[in-house]
Parts: sequence; structure tokens; C-alpha cells
Amino acid sequence: MLFLMLAAPLRAEDAALLPTPEALADITLRAEGAIRAGTVETKTLEALRHDLAQMRDSLADAAARGDVAVRALAAEQAELPPAPAKDATEPARIATERTRLADALAEADAPLLAQRQSLARLKVLIADIDGQLRARQRAEVLTRGPTPLLPGTWSRGLAQIGTVVGQEVSDLAESAAIPSRQAAMARGRIVAALLLPLSILGWIGAARGLARFERHETRGGAPGAARVALAILARGLVTLGFALLIVFALAQPFRWPGHEPELAPELLTAAVLITAANWLAHLIFAPAAGHRRIVALPAAAARRATRLCEGLGLVVALEMMSEASLTLTRIGDAGQALVALAIMALAAPLLWQLGSVLGALAGSELRVVLARLLKVLAIAILAAVILGYSALARALLDPLLVSLWLIGLTVALHRLVMGMLTRLGRIVRPRFETATETVPEADGARRKLVSIAVAAGLVLASAPLHALTWGARSADLRDGFLMARSGVDLGGVRLSLTGVAVVIGTFALGLILTRWVQKLLREEVLPNTRLDRGGQIAIVTGFGYGGVILSALVAVTAAGINLASLAIVAGALSVGLGFGLQAIVSNFVSGVILLVERPIKEGDLIQVAGNMGFVRKISVRATRIETPDGHDLIVPNADLITGLVRNMTLSSASGRIELPVGVAYGTDLTRACAVLTELARAHPEVVSYPAPVVLMTGTADSSLTLELRVFVRDIARGVFVKSELYLKMVPALSAAGIEIPFPVRDLRLPEGVTLPTGPA
Repeated sequence: MLFLMLAAPLRAEDAALLPTPEALADITLRAEGAIRAGTVETKTLEALRHDLAQMRDSLADAAARGDVAVRALAAEQAELPPAPAKDATEPARIATERTRLADALAEADAPLLAQRQSLARLKVLIADIDGQLRARQRAEVLTRGPTPLLPGTWSRGLAQIGTVVGQEVSDLAESAAIPSRQAAMARGRIVAALLLPLSILGWIGAARGLARFERHETRGGAPGAARVALAILARGLVTLGFALLIVFALAQPFRWPGHEPELAPELLTAAVLITAANWLAHLIFAPAAGHRRIVALPAAAARRATRLCEGLGLVVALEMMSEASLTLTRIGDAGQALVALAIMALAAPLLWQLGSVLGALAGSELRVVLARLLKVLAIAILAAVILGYSALARALLDPLLVSLWLIGLTVALHRLVMGMLTRLGRIVRPRFETATETVPEADGARRKLVSIAVAAGLVLASAPLHALTWGARSADLRDGFLMARSGVDLGGVRLSLTGVAVVIGTFALGLILTRWVQKLLREEVLPNTRLDRGGQIAIVTGFGYGGVILSALVAVTAAGINLASLAIVAGALSVGLGFGLQAIVSNFVSGVILLVERPIKEGDLIQVAGNMGFVRKISVRATRIETPDGHDLIVPNADLITGLVRNMTLSSASGRIELPVGVAYGTDLTRACAVLTELARAHPEVVSYPAPVVLMTGTADSSLTLELRVFVRDIARGVFVKSELYLKMVPALSAAGIEIPFPVRDLRLPEGVTLPTGPA
């Protein structure tokens, strides 16, 4: 009861934010009626959907928060002993408490249950309304009108357009006949006559001046960032200013006190669209500034691509103006078909030529795909409008051009961000550089990874804009974002956008911290201890494994994922480990044993499977061994644990080498052994204990075989020591009068056989 009393104010506060039962009943009845009728206007249906979505979000938030009383009672219930079996009994006091808590929990959960039921009902209604809206949108786009292929369409269309134009001219004449408006319209015509040519000439002059400024950016060396930014900003501002002046001049003859042109907002929007196309084209193709050209094209091709993009910007403005005019004047379907044909006849050649320019040069696969896509869409919009699908052609053209603009802006932003990161790296790196030499290849790979990450982020950020451009409604995007934020249940685990971000962020932070501590141990702490290099590497590697595992566990826990709910996944993974991944797990465990037990360590000289080399790196799955000829052997860790491995530097770097030598029969063996022993003792890399020894190992056809056995300080240099001893052995034995024999063979010919003489 105490928990219920404490929770009462909280529930009252939440209830003030929730829709009342009467409001829920009213809106659900209206929504069901509209869905059944199927004839409600689209605007009314969208408004109804908006109200339903607001109520749905309120109920969803309340359901996600839950109720403190329910949570408190559930916690109390969890502390009770497990319920007895079917035929078993439990103490009366516990049974009474269990019944009381169950009743209280059911009573406290009743409002939440009603909210969840209402939420489910609202979701069904919203889904049905969305289905109707999408069906209407598809029907509107796919409706077929008159085709321009028929002569009757041209006659009716021209008549409809003529009627509308005549009506507009008549209305304008009537307005001009009113005395109170004549003076204002006369002043407007004078202003337009003076301002319009001046604006056009000023725009042309300013464009030429900006081009000269861009061509001279590299004068005196590489252009500074401030100079480039000034040129880019100046072009946008100058273009926008003159475009607005032209729009202002065009609107003046149609303005009088208390009246503005009906298409004034569309004219302003057209000025902005033309400016955006001009600015982005010069930013991407930079016809006058090849040093900062983002798309690698020759100067002539860059100028042509820029003009084509400017033409497409003008087409977008004309399309928007024509659509607004058709809406205001209510022109007939035949006239609409002819207007759409004119717009598409302008747009299709521009798209085709732009695709030809982009696909003319060998480049990235993305450029080739984009060039082909532009050509295909140019044919598609022209074919659609010819066949009578004017709405479909418009639905393809407008989103296509806006998407092209967004793609260009994304590419430009990618170049800008990478430039800023590069400059930041040049400033920061000298302050934090270490004794480790930077590898250019590693810097290049790191830059590529950063470039890919930046590109992925920009693409994800622009994806909602592309979706809106291609017909998605803002309500759809909002619902998708809410679903991603709230998450979905997969096997008892709720995956959400926030949870994934927390997992990635926490794991990345743990990984960075692990790498930092590894670097601290490797460079500052362990070098000051008595551990050998192999032991230091083992500690650093083991700390890295532990840090990665701990970071993963902390990341999963921080995201609120219950590890117990992953039992099914863990069970399935165990089955997979037992079959398909058995070898990988065996190698991983063997790698851990190698790091802990250390039968071999990095830097050891070992022989495995008949191959000798130095251990360079012990990884999770395999060990890399470098052979004396410079090749790398990748040996699975399990082979090093279960197989026969010869480690020549495990306990000591010292090792024995053998030098066999033959002396002639009749040689004083005592003197020969003394010469060889003295020769070995004189070498600086031969240890005195165990002392060098000479053994007679056998006889041959023409010699007695002796073998000099010595221990060297570093067995890794055994080959070089052996060569040096042989080089000194030959003159030493010769000076002592000891002959190193070589086999002499007599050739006996059969009787009567003679060897030929003279040249062959």
C-alpha cells in the first residue's frame, strides 16, 4: 500500500499528458469511418493520421516508462519463495502474501493494460490510413492522360493553353484599366526596363570576374584555404543576389498597392534553385579552377558539365513554375500533357549529355553507373510523357534532379571534411609523435578508412532527404525513426538505434583505452622490468585479449541487454563451435596456451615440420615464422601445441654446431685435433664451456672423418660462425702440413678401345 500511495502523484502527472478515454473513442470512431468510406479528402486523412500518431506516441511513451507501483510490486513478488508444485502446500502466511501481491499487481497493471490495448488499436488504424494514402499516391502517379502522339491532343491542348493565356491577359488588362493601378504599373515597367538588363549584364560581368579570380588562386604557390573559401562563398552570394534582382525586376510590372504577383513565392524559389545549381556545378566541376576540381575532368569537359548542370537547374525552376501555374489556372489535361512534353524535351537531352560527359573518361565504377543511370532516366521520362504518363514523368524528373544536387553536395562536403581532418592531422601529429617511425602505407590505409567512414556518415545523413525527395512522407520517416529508437525484439533481446549506438560507442572507447594501456605497458612499464622480450609481448597481448572481451561485456551491459536472454544464441553458437568452428576454437585455445605457458615466444628460433625460422608474431589463430630466406610460414597454433617443435633458444640462446672435415690417411690425428681445437677457441663467438671438442666419426675411401663440435653464444648466428671457422680451417691445416684429400679416380678402358684424338 505504501508503494501505491507514493506512486499516485506520478500516475496523476502521467495521466495529464495522456489522451482521455473520450478523446480516444472519438478519434478512433472517426478514423474507422474514414477508412471504411475511402472517399475522404487526402488533406483530411493526413490530418486525422497526424492526430492518431500524436496519441500513439503519448501512449507508447507511457507504456515504455511503465509504472513505479507495478515495478515495486513485481520486485516484492520476486522475493517470495518459488511457487509450490501442483499438489504441494506452502505456509499460510506466504500463500496469503502471494495472493495479496497478485491482486495488487493486477489492479495496478489495469491502466497500463488499457493503454497497451489502445496503443495496439491506434497502430492498426494508422497502418490502414498509410495504406490508403500510398494507394492514392500510386494511382495519381500512374494515371494515364492524353498522349502527345495523337493530333487531337495538340489541338485540344493548344486551345486550352490559349484560353488560359487569353484569360490571364484579359485579367491583366482589366487591372491595368483601373486608374488607381495605372501609375504603379507604369513605374513597375520603368523599373523592370532599367533593372532587368542591368542585372543580366552585371551577372555576366561578375561571373567573368569570379572566373578570373578562381584562375589566379594558385598564383604564388598553393592557394590558401581562406582564399578558396572566399571564392566559393562569393560565387554563391553573387549568383543569388543577381538572381533575386532579376526576379524583383520581372515582378515589378505586376505589382500595385495591396497586390503581389500570384507566383511571387515560386519566383523566389526559382531564383534559389538556379543559384544552387550554378554554385554546386562550379564547386564540383570548377571549370576555372582545375586545382580544386572534385570530379576529374578535362577543362573543356568541366565547362560543358557546368553548363549542363546550370541548364538542369533552370529546368527545375521551369518545372516548379509550370506546376504552380497549372494548379492556379486549372488547365485541361491535354494542355498539361503539352506543357509536360516541353519540360521533358528540355530535360532529357541535358541529362543524356551530362551522362555522356561523365562516362566519356575512364574512372570509378560509381561514375560509370551514374552516367548510365542518367541516360536511362532521360529515355524513361521522355517515353513516359510521350505515352501519356505525364505525372509519372514529373515524378521521375523532379526527384532525380534534386537527388543529383544532393549527391553533388555530399561529394563536396566529403572533400571539405577530409581536407579539414588532413589539416588537423598535420597540426596535431607533431605534438604527439612518438619514437616510432610512421609508415606511409599505414597512413594511406588509415586515410582510406577515415574517408570511407566520413562518406558512410554523409550518405546516412542525406538518406532521409533522398527519401523525402522520392515521395516518402515526413510521417513515414518519423515513424521509422521512432521504431529504430524504440527497437525491435529478437529472441527476447531488444535492438534499438540507441542501444546499437551505446554498444558501438562503449566498445570503441574500451578498445581505445585498451590500446592506450597496451602502448603504456609496451613502451614505459615493461621495459623497466627484468622480463625478457617474449614475456613482455605475452603480457601485452594477453592484456589486449582481456581488454577486448571486457569491453564487449561492458558495452552489452551498458546497452541494457540481458546476457541471460542470449542463452539460446549462446547454445546455437556452442553447437557451431562443436562442429564447423572446432579447428578455429582449437587454434584460439592453443594460442592462449602459448601465451601463458610460453613454450615458444616471439624471437625464438624454432624448427617445426622440417622448417626452421624465427617466431615473429603469435596471433589468435596462427603463428608467423620468418625463415632465413625471408619467407613467412603461417603455422596454426594447434600444430605448435600438439606437434613436435624444436626450440633452439627456449632456455638459452647458446647452441652447438658441427663442422665435419676429412684428413688424409697417415695424418697425425693428435696434431690435427689440436689445430682444430685451437682454431675454435680463438673465435670470439665460441664459448669456453662446454669446451670445443674434436671427434673422429668414421673413415671414408680417401680420408679420415673428423668433426669439430663447438657451442656458440647465439645459435641464430651459427651459420655465420660455421662459415668463418671453415674459412680459417683450410689455411690452418695447410700451414700445419695436414692434407685435406680429395678422391682420385682411374679410368680403365677395355682392351682394344682407344680414345679419339684431335678436334671432335
